[in-house]
Amino acid sequence: MSTAFDKRAYDVGYKRRQSAERRDIIVPPCGSPDRRAELEASTVDWLRYYFGDECASPFWYEFTSQQRDMIDAIGHAIAVGGDQAIAASRGEGKSTLCWRTLLKHVLCGKVEFAVLFAASGTMATNIIGNLKMDIESAGRLAIDYPEVCEPIAALEGIPQRAKSQTVSGRRHDNGDEYEQAESKFTWCGNEIILPAVPGSPAAGAIIATRGLDAAVRGLNQRGKRPTVAIIDDPDTEESSRSELQAGKLEDRIDKGIGGLGTQQKAIARVMLTTLQSRVSVSYKYTDPKAKPTWKGKRFRYLLKPPRRIDLWDEYVQMRQQDFIAVAMGQSDDEFCRRSHNFYAANRKKMDAGAEVANEHRYDSTELPDGTRMEESALQHYYNEVARIGPEAVATEYDNDPPEIEE
Repeated sequence: MSTAFDKRAYDVGYKRRQSAERRDIIVPPCGSPDRRAELEASTVDWLRYYFGDECASPFWYEFTSQQRDMIDAIGHAIAVGGDQAIAASRGEGKSTLCWRTLLKHVLCGKVEFAVLFAASGTMATNIIGNLKMDIESAGRLAIDYPEVCEPIAALEGIPQRAKSQTVSGRRHDNGDEYEQAESKFTWCGNEIILPAVPGSPAAGAIIATRGLDAAVRGLNQRGKRPTVAIIDDPDTEESSRSELQAGKLEDRIDKGIGGLGTQQKAIARVMLTTLQSRVSVSYKYTDPKAKPTWKGKRFRYLLKPPRRIDLWDEYVQMRQQDFIAVAMGQSDDEFCRRSHNFYAANRKKMDAGAEVANEHRYDSTELPDGTRMEESALQHYYNEVARIGPEAVATEYDNDPPEIEE
């Protein structure tokens, strides 16, 4: 009887040890502590390296002045608090820059709890999904931040495994050994909690996302309150058209988000947006007279107009005629090579005097005839004028929406 009992006890113990070993993740040391420390001293360099040409949606060119302002605004808010509102051109990579910059400061241990707000719950879900994908797939990040990336990679797409996962390795801060420590993290839903790996600067850090179309009060996790809120493109079609809806959204930002801080310190808020109209909340928050504490800035795509506007007017008209001819079946010039060739023949005169904020913003795809879709960011700007109209371009590219008609 006792022999059978001992065997069962041994079997149970053996299975438990096997199970514990399967749950335990060996965390390798940082690939290069010196490189990591050097890059952490410059957010721009950090972003260009860890999200460079080896990752999806890489930062492949030097950041523009408006992109650097967005990066600096987030860093400043995290370091000293306060509010900042920046309107950048549509398509300038605000959202990606936003969550990656925030991630940098979280991984460095500068932020314990941050919230990313989007206009809707669906958009907020997309942001947290993209952020998680960045952590899961950025190879250089995994090499230098194994204490965060390795436990996440070990889930193999099954977030429930985080509940029982343990980790073993050496601490990043002092090199001391640890064994089978509970990683205690969350990798699903609209907020993530990073692995509690001993010695990790980001241990237990929280990144949450919320839609501004729902309640934003009462964000409290594990006894922590958020210290920084990033507001990404808050306006909806309704708030950009209706003063009533804009007022409700403003109330949510001022009172709901503004009240998320602690008794001792107000939450830092950074709004990165693109203007949709003069009614919109974004227009008000980027107006230093209307919201002085937000220190509003508005950036343009077209910094200086070309001298020969007449040639560009001719180009836009020609391109629109090309669209019509193709739509009517009167031409097979679907890529508008006629107007494109007009620009190529007159480019020197048409470019003269113009200055754009981001010279990389154009489609350089090579077409079957050997020409490229576009040759410059200035051409792209006027292609958009032909496609969506001058008022839409002034609004979303230059953050200069038309006056409201009485």
